[in-house]
Amino acid sequence: MKNTLRHLNALRVFEAAARHCNFAKAASELNVSHSVVSQHIKNLEAWFGTDLFIRHRNRVELSENGRDLLPQVASGLQTLTDASETLLRKTRSGAVIVSAEPAIASLWLRKRITEFCS
Repeated sequence: MKNTLRHLNALRVFEAAARHCNFAKAASELNVSHSVVSQHIKNLEAWFGTDLFIRHRNRVELSENGRDLLPQVASGLQTLTDASETLLRKTRSGAVIVSAEPAIASLWLRKRITEFCS
């Protein structure tokens, strides 16, 4: 399993590229360059030993193996997202702790704290 998880970022890139059927749009969504997307896809294809996309002159489409892989990758990424969001909701109280020297707190912060809270 450890060996598989080293490709987690590449699988995230694959999911975005497959959803858009466009490496440039996936790159934009993920805030990376087109070449980063291409490299991740190339690495995944080498690791799996199969093409995940069929490349045409100005577009890409999923290969049969890519179509088979996409739902499982999307589901797995959604599970990870859901688990992360659940934990974040549980651990974040929404409170902000402010620490200041007594002089700053009484002379400067006290006058401005109501602006911060509103």
